[in-house]
Amino acid sequence: SAGSAAVITSDPFNPWTAGAGSLYTVEYFQDCFRVLEDDGVMAVWVPLYQMPVKELRRIFGTFRKVFPEATAWSAESDVILTGTRKPVVLDVSSLSPLWLGEAAQDLSRVGLSRPGDLLASRIAELRGPDRGAPPPHTDFSPRLEYGSARAYNRYTVPENLREMSFLSENGPESAFIRATLEAKALRWEGRLAQAVDKLEEARGIKPQSAEARDLLVRFLAMQGWDLAGGGQRSAVLALFRRAEALGMERQDLLSTWGALLAWAGYPSEAKPILLKALEEWPGDIRAWHAYGDALMRQGKPWQASLALSEAVRQVPYNGASWYRLAQAASRLGQGDLAKEAFLIAIRHDSKLKDSPPSGRVTTGAGQQGTVKTFRLPG
Repeated sequence: SAGSAAVITSDPFNPWTAGAGSLYTVEYFQDCFRVLEDDGVMAVWVPLYQMPVKELRRIFGTFRKVFPEATAWSAESDVILTGTRKPVVLDVSSLSPLWLGEAAQDLSRVGLSRPGDLLASRIAELRGPDRGAPPPHTDFSPRLEYGSARAYNRYTVPENLREMSFLSENGPESAFIRATLEAKALRWEGRLAQAVDKLEEARGIKPQSAEARDLLVRFLAMQGWDLAGGGQRSAVLALFRRAEALGMERQDLLSTWGALLAWAGYPSEAKPILLKALEEWPGDIRAWHAYGDALMRQGKPWQASLALSEAVRQVPYNGASWYRLAQAASRLGQGDLAKEAFLIAIRHDSKLKDSPPSGRVTTGAGQQGTVKTFRLPG
């Protein structure tokens, strides 16, 4: 009934899937608009992959035709469109009361550690019709369902990111939006060095932008993983110093850099960052794993076993946590615990069966001080 829905989320299959196009039509959006409360909001998932540029703009134009107040939000290789009946003011003060308890933890899991992170993902506010859009997608003229199939199995993310610059053609921040979208496109093309340069350009346009800063910190971490994989450890540390100078406030960025530093062999630098990440979200399993790895690198298997025990407590079904705990127990000489943890690990992840941890363990009661090489059975 009219005015009965506070929130509507639409997460259909790709538009070229038979029937899915019906959830992108003018008529469908009109039905949703009709049942929304005055303060209600609708959210629509839009893929940037396997999507022709023309059809992406058709979706945007169709949505804007119905919703007078719409906003586009960045979500990696996707976009989220939100629409409301009337203007909605979103700022840090209005969003802060929502970042509490379980809601805050859930938001942290998708990289939204604080209200500013959500605001930074906003691409543009869409008011009024898009005069450059192709004809809208309707029940009686289902252009999208057939047009989008032309990009089936095609990698279209970079070109669609660049195309979205049309959202800011008349906006005051058009140059900044274009630069950040171009940086994201370069990243998806694997050209990280150019992406970093483009983000520096964006920061020159808008120096106080948290979005550009956080993206730059993230892209520097991506470069770091590539360098670490190539054995260039000193270059990783140099990138970290650069990212550190920019500022790392987001929980997911702290976790990413901590994991990178631990893996690259810098446990002393990794540990304080990981502890800060875990303070914000104790359920971050990647951070617990990296913290355990850092302690192991420092020759502290006992402390590592405590950290990994907490990881197991947080998410009991994660095989990697049990496997790391087995490694730490093996190093400590706790053969029974190591074996039990390993068996639980392979129960959750059978691929681990081919890589049993090894170490030196005490043989048991009455034989203290006697050690043997211990290898768990495959």
